[in-house]
Amino acid sequence: MLALAVFVWTGIARANPSNNPGVTPSITQDSDGDKISDQLEYALRAGPQTALVQLQAGTTAEARRGLINRHRLTEIRWIPLVDVLVVYHIAEATLDAVATDEFVIQIVADELVYPSSGGPAGSGDPGLIFAASIPGLDGNADGSRSTYSRDDLVVAVIDSGIDPNHQELDGGKIIGYMDFVTENPTPTDELGHGTAVASVIVGDHVGTGYEAGGVTPGAAIVPVKVIGGTGFGRTSDALAGIDWVVANRDVYSIDVVNMSIGVPAGTSAGSLLSDAATRAVDAKLVVVVSSGNRGPSSGTVTAPAVAPAVLTVGATSGGLLPVLSDYSSRGAVAPETLKPEVVAPGEVDAAVRGTSNGRSRRIGTSFAAPLVSGVALAMLQANPGLSPAQVKEAIIASAEDYGELGEDREYGVGVLDAVGALRNIGVAIPPGYRRPDHNRFSRVAIESRFLVNVAAATDIAVGFQSALPMPEDVFQIDVRDPDGSIAPGHTVNITQFPNGAPPRSGRLYINNDVPGRTEGGTYEIIVRQTAGSGMTPWALDVIFEVGAAPAVLRITSITRLTSGEIVLEGIGVPGASHSIFAASTLNLDDFMLIGSATADASGVWSYPDAVGPTTRFYRATFP
Repeated sequence: MLALAVFVWTGIARANPSNNPGVTPSITQDSDGDKISDQLEYALRAGPQTALVQLQAGTTAEARRGLINRHRLTEIRWIPLVDVLVVYHIAEATLDAVATDEFVIQIVADELVYPSSGGPAGSGDPGLIFAASIPGLDGNADGSRSTYSRDDLVVAVIDSGIDPNHQELDGGKIIGYMDFVTENPTPTDELGHGTAVASVIVGDHVGTGYEAGGVTPGAAIVPVKVIGGTGFGRTSDALAGIDWVVANRDVYSIDVVNMSIGVPAGTSAGSLLSDAATRAVDAKLVVVVSSGNRGPSSGTVTAPAVAPAVLTVGATSGGLLPVLSDYSSRGAVAPETLKPEVVAPGEVDAAVRGTSNGRSRRIGTSFAAPLVSGVALAMLQANPGLSPAQVKEAIIASAEDYGELGEDREYGVGVLDAVGALRNIGVAIPPGYRRPDHNRFSRVAIESRFLVNVAAATDIAVGFQSALPMPEDVFQIDVRDPDGSIAPGHTVNITQFPNGAPPRSGRLYINNDVPGRTEGGTYEIIVRQTAGSGMTPWALDVIFEVGAAPAVLRITSITRLTSGEIVLEGIGVPGASHSIFAASTLNLDDFMLIGSATADASGVWSYPDAVGPTTRFYRATFP
């Protein structure tokens, strides 16, 4: 079976993430320089607001109490990690006096914090499946698989809480808990997001196979609730949650912190969250954060994911050829820093709150991050002496390059390779692991040819990306079978948008074998630029693995019109009707019938699709 995905990007360089300095407190979004954030000044038009007052480092408790008394403030909470005093209903009339106090750095709005998830939609990643099967790396380190303690590997999940009665998360797996939303000492999760995230990391395998549980089911968990049943929380609670985890790191022997939450970066609240996350890393915690679901535009990574010290994770969809999910936040967050560092599957089967053993598919960077957190736990079990920076560097160094050649602002360094990360820290990988072969080619030329040797009964995925797309560029890809012929439908023409914009809607998936031609051997892949200067850089991904039965599909070209309409053209049976299917992922089970096209006397058919989403994959079949 031949699969082909077409997508286009432009690139940018990345600084070495290990050399990034720590985040220092900064005043952002304060246009008039009065130490009061613009967001808070705007909110005060509606009346008194809860606010975050950041004080100078080293401010004593006596000085803090004096400030509260002088300005008649009502203290809700003191967060020492970032020197923030949370005050209740500060009035506009009081604000200027507080801002000019000698101990005050800035006063910030207590902004809303959201989980980085979509709705119900596990991952099926071969590296994660194999890594989860390696003996001795399941998170159980106290000698008893049936009990949990601080002697196991421990993850803190700062989220919406947890359902302690779900079979994947019960049995004493929860060794600590803190609720900053309702202050209920009993673990709860009205939203269900935290339960789902937790199960991806530590869920017991109550079913069969990897997708029935987490990456490290023997690990213990400390949930910290900062998101309520409304679907959002407050910056003050998220800050308090990070502060609590740092303060209780040794109490519960916490190793990894997962945060699948965020606020828009560039705000004062976002700056404080990034400061807190950085200080958690300084406290020797591995901090894994989802990049956010604000894509596909660049510069959309949320806070605290923008903090250079944390490990930021974006999301992919698709099967054999991973494709960056359009919702996944990405892009430069500073001239010297690109995020995310890595991407991982963003469609994962996870536990459902309020059920005894229910599971559903969840979508979002929220569920890519906990996969990486689970890998980090396994790495620390294999080598407890690793620092947070070493864990991060090993995961980054093993990531498999996709998107632009090298590091880029969409895929980061590349796609998570769990087995590669373990291998990087010296784990002996048992025999039997076979990751799909991934070949990358890059060229600037009118025509280039590549030979790929594959085994019999093989699936092949070919991904083409053109950097700096020009409106006049047209590329053609031919795949020549081992018998030397180019079968109908093995040729795909890629036409850019007329305005030169990257054609994200022009991704084309072709499951393209002709019956009887599933033999192994040497395939030749030919890339020609049939229009344009011939100087546009491009890259080609070729992936193959032994697998599925062939299917019949012949799509020969895809064109994106100025109106936004996508036009598919193909070769089929003269006069016959052909079914057209579409999906937002490369998972064959997700394709839905969207229409049909009848071929003319020469077998050529076309199909316009004016309602495709930002990413669209197509299949067509004979009648």
